[in-house]
Amino acid sequence: MVEQLKYDVVSGIWHHKKRMLILVAVIIGIYIFMAVTCHGFLTSQEYIKILFRGMPYTTDERKFILPNGLWLAVNIVLSLYVGMLVSDDLDTYGKLRLMRLGSKIRWWLSKTMIIMISVVLYYFLIIGTAVLCGYIPGLFKAEYAVANIIGEISLHMLATYMFKMTMVSLMVSMVQAVITLIDLKAGIVTVVVFLAVVMYDRTHTFLGNYLMVARMYDGIGNTWTNMMIIILTIVAAILSGIYLVKKKSTYIWR
Repeated sequence: MVEQLKYDVVSGIWHHKKRMLILVAVIIGIYIFMAVTCHGFLTSQEYIKILFRGMPYTTDERKFILPNGLWLAVNIVLSLYVGMLVSDDLDTYGKLRLMRLGSKIRWWLSKTMIIMISVVLYYFLIIGTAVLCGYIPGLFKAEYAVANIIGEISLHMLATYMFKMTMVSLMVSMVQAVITLIDLKAGIVTVVVFLAVVMYDRTHTFLGNYLMVARMYDGIGNTWTNMMIIILTIVAAILSGIYLVKKKSTYIWR
């Protein structure tokens, strides 16, 4: 499996380094645009809140709330990347890799590891770039804009929010990966439907609420229970993938 994991790191991350650089460039571009819009540079915390704030709680059923474009883009781009990690390998070198490994299970376990690494790296790149964007103007004694995007959030709480957000993204990505074993488009559609349900969830108890800083700031109950559900869902997705690649060979040798 180590050999497969090395292959996945090279093909799934290193060969797509240009996409990562584009992601970094886009985050920098958004920062410059927001700085012009807010008539001043934004601190790192405020910029991170802008990127991940999502939508406020939806309470009025008769009022249509426009989706947050930046939040949607962050999640949809991630879903496209995760889908390609699994689908591209199956549609190109998947058969040869499986034959060389001699084990579908090892192939799948390697895929789960690279997906998790990729999700964490994805958030690391965005947050790291956002921190640099907010830090660099301070080196030149630039004036920061007063932009209270959501409210006063301590650095510790913001880090906690980002951890919860990453955990939910890992859960969604693993479920998508299992569905992608059957069909790439179905996996992406599943993520889009999930995001749509999250945006207009009026119960405010859906796990996807953890993908939005604005809703975590307002408060989401049963945190420990929800985190356990997220972890169990990730484990269930891994086991489901093992079942599919082991028993349902038609999905792999499509």
